[in-house]
Amino acid sequence: MAKKKQPKAIGAWGIEVGQCAFKALRLEKVEDRITATAFDYIEYPKILNQPDADPDQLTREALLKFLERNNIRGDTVVLGVPGQSGLARFVKLPPVEEKKIADIIRFEAKQQIPFPLDEVIWDYQKIGSGVVTEDGFAMETEIGLFAMKRDMIQRFLQQFNEVDAEVHIVQMAPLALCNFIAYSCLGKRNGASGEPNEKSTAIKSSPGKSDKKRCVVALDIGTDNSNLVITDGEGIIWQRAIPKGGNHFTRALTKELKLTFAKAEHVKKNATKSPDLRRILMALRPELNEFVTEVQRSLGYFANTHRDAHVEYMVGLGNAFRLPGLQKYLSEKLKLDVRRLTKIEGLEGDGVVNAPTFVNNVMGFGTVYGLALQGLGVSLLTTNLLPEEIKTERMIRAKKPWVAATAAAILFGCVGTLAGYAIQYNAVAGSAVEDAANKAKAFNQKVKTQETNFQAENRKVQANQEAIEWLTAGQYERLNWILLNKYIDDCLPVPALRIDGTFQGLEGNIVKLVDIDGKERQKALDASTHVLVNNRFVDARQLKPGTHIAIVYQTDPGTLGYWKKPEAKQAYLSYWEKQSGQSAKTSGDEEGIQDRIQVNITAMLPLFCNDLATYLNNLKQRQKDEVWMPKTIYIDGKAVANPDLTTPPKAKSGWVVELRGYTYHRDGYRFVMATLVENLASKARTRLPASAGSQGTVPQQPAAPGAVPSPQPQPQPKPNNDAKNNNNKEKPTQSQEERDFQKVIADRISHVTLYRYIVAADPDRSKFFLINNTYLPELLGNTTPSPWTPLGSVGNVVGDKNDQNEITAPRTGTNNNNDNGQNTPQPAQETKGIPRTEFVIHFIWDEPVQFGYGKNNADAGTTVRQPSQFGPQVPSEFGQQPVGPNQPPFPGQPPPPVPRNPGTR
Repeated sequence: MAKKKQPKAIGAWGIEVGQCAFKALRLEKVEDRITATAFDYIEYPKILNQPDADPDQLTREALLKFLERNNIRGDTVVLGVPGQSGLARFVKLPPVEEKKIADIIRFEAKQQIPFPLDEVIWDYQKIGSGVVTEDGFAMETEIGLFAMKRDMIQRFLQQFNEVDAEVHIVQMAPLALCNFIAYSCLGKRNGASGEPNEKSTAIKSSPGKSDKKRCVVALDIGTDNSNLVITDGEGIIWQRAIPKGGNHFTRALTKELKLTFAKAEHVKKNATKSPDLRRILMALRPELNEFVTEVQRSLGYFANTHRDAHVEYMVGLGNAFRLPGLQKYLSEKLKLDVRRLTKIEGLEGDGVVNAPTFVNNVMGFGTVYGLALQGLGVSLLTTNLLPEEIKTERMIRAKKPWVAATAAAILFGCVGTLAGYAIQYNAVAGSAVEDAANKAKAFNQKVKTQETNFQAENRKVQANQEAIEWLTAGQYERLNWILLNKYIDDCLPVPALRIDGTFQGLEGNIVKLVDIDGKERQKALDASTHVLVNNRFVDARQLKPGTHIAIVYQTDPGTLGYWKKPEAKQAYLSYWEKQSGQSAKTSGDEEGIQDRIQVNITAMLPLFCNDLATYLNNLKQRQKDEVWMPKTIYIDGKAVANPDLTTPPKAKSGWVVELRGYTYHRDGYRFVMATLVENLASKARTRLPASAGSQGTVPQQPAAPGAVPSPQPQPQPKPNNDAKNNNNKEKPTQSQEERDFQKVIADRISHVTLYRYIVAADPDRSKFFLINNTYLPELLGNTTPSPWTPLGSVGNVVGDKNDQNEITAPRTGTNNNNDNGQNTPQPAQETKGIPRTEFVIHFIWDEPVQFGYGKNNADAGTTVRQPSQFGPQVPSEFGQQPVGPNQPPFPGQPPPPVPRNPGTR
């Protein structure tokens, strides 16, 4: 009797298409133990990034050879892709209902991923353990968000599709390394602690470190880049791409030993057999020093941001660790236990783990092992970047046989049903049919009666629903305020925009660098863009690749006039040294503060106005001596005339927003007009949102106390030079951020005015004279005296109406608009310290309203609101207090109108 053939066991292949070799490993569960059943290692004739190599041809030949040797049909195939091509972010969510976590994550994805979501493939996974309260709220929830451009993934999958080899999971290489470390070194399975065997290298408790999370570092030295991964196998996952790899060592040998690239690569791989080992190591020392410096910087950053973690040891991966002395060199420099991977702990299967090829190249199989673990479902990270359309197509294809069987069953049932109807039709006759018809008519009349009753009840429900909408009016517009705050934040001037990274080269006036996230960046040098090394301006033509640099620049037209001055740049350098902790000075932050491009906002107050015409009339009555507007603004880089107060608003009613703040800039109110006021008036009229585009920058260091965070640079939309053919071309799609900007902000900000300001010559840092008070009630038509007055004592105010330059002459001041009707002169005092300019800015915001309180209405101008319902009249949280009988007025009247182009610009 013939022996029955056993079915093939279900396993998982981990595949990595590297720069030097094609690596694959097959795992399957044998009695709940992970067992390697097959592997392959195919080295290319040439490294893929060599100038004379054809990467597509070489990888295709390796893939065909792999498929000839191995049968992957029926197995799960997991493909690893380089981490440099993707994005990984770890975000802690705010408290939210557990069922709404998916919606919050999609919102976070739009904020964290610098591309439209339809251009990327992204996935997320919960990291660590959160807490869910009894009422269903998730607390302390942290997620990992991973994304990659769609075209990059399609390029990796193309060759597999051409040979009809299906890939089921796409994972980034650094995350596969996390799975390898968590399973093999830490004994973690799916985020839960496993049971390491006696020979496992899973870390044990260390003396004095029991109160910290114990982590392991994996350093995988690749061909052009290296991956540094740190994890504790549970809640800590940290990775960084280092832009140095084995090719950098090979190029160092070609330069020092005068060899060809191929010869130098051979010498590097066989260094232990070379009689000139000492000379080889001396040639590699400069490159090794730079590499170790990058690793030290990364480990130091991790230690500063994860103070509850302790690194136990480092696992060295990649064939570059074959270099003699590299392991010891890294251990001495990093002061860390560095272990070279010689065996994958816990992996069984003698036919694979003892094979000479596998043993010789085991240091290159860490990533592949992590990929295969995910295919078996035993890994820490389980995200999948396989395009959704491929998953859907395969699901439909798998269900086609069942669909055909279902269709056949339906057809058979229809035939039987028709036969039954034919028999019934021939059988019915006479009174039976007539009785049935009468019953049907009676039932139909009953249905009509019920339908009438239903319509009446439905009208009552609609009336109740409209009443509820009145009670909950404004809930649909709550996100509008987030967008308004973001817009104001984007308009604030900052000392400088900054990009930190590693210098790669200079082409013409284009600086190329790799930023701290490992992404390649480019920036054109001009009069507004400069290069810093060690916080000193340098000539980019004298830089060497690999130097750590910072690029600082400004983009707003009103700010550039100040930025081009040497004093502003020196003020920024002092500011950066102090904020980054590099300055040894301990006294205050006054150095350079009068030239620093910075505005501080202390309060924002919006009040709703049912009649904006009254508000504008009140402004025009004060414009001669108190209210100023920019006469010219910049739209898409072009100067245009700004409408004045005689231009009526688009809507009858809307919000009037008051901003109060101060600056120490020596140009005082001129600086505020040229930067903040001009930005508020200009940027709402561009066709793109302020944060859209591809000019993302590294966030600034935290500003001084009381300062508003620095905004990202604002991109300028490209003009349409093909207006004639515009109707024949497909219009570009807008992202959600652009649609929100067009709906909520674009062309809805108007009549931006500098309403009032004073200059305190010798200010007390804890006391303010002007900005503790709100001026909106009187401007919105409130005829009663305002019940508010500034806190603290009256200071010295300076300002001369005949002085159009720097205001320095002290004078006495009066308050003609004093809330308590007093008009008390204040004595002049000697000017001391650094003058502080306090200011009040007003503008109109025509907010879009989704529901008109019972009726759908998208025009805010046609909806009448009651201020007591939808806007606070005078909120107490802004620090005001009622006027007492002995409270003095705030001093000073503002100077005359500001010239549009002051001499400082």
